Amino acid sequence: MKERLSRAEDQRKSIADQQELQQELRLIVTNLKAFAEQICSTLENITWETKRSLIRMLVKHVEIDVENVNVVLKIPPLANPEGGQSADELKSLQHCCGSKRPALRHAFI
Repeated sequence: MKERLSRAEDQRKSIADQQELQQELRLIVTNLKAFAEQICSTLENITWETKRSLIRMLVKHVEIDVENVNVVLKIPPLANPEGGQSADELKSLQHCCGSKRPALRHAFI
């Protein structure tokens, strides 16, 4: 009986910890989304020179072939979290802020 009670208490603690972690993650995601929206709106209003400087800080090089364009970032790829998306899915930031125009038509780098 004590053993069952101990296991039940351990399960209750584990569930409470998971719920607390989920709440923290929701808060982090909410704050990160707000930050991303603020950054995207700010990027719309900066000068071309500042945009160019940011691009040079973030982009290692651009690979262009007949059908594809691959932007290689200086930021290392993210690790694959357990049960989450793959590193390739997580490091894909092409749609981060969106764009109103095709990327290659206005590439001035």
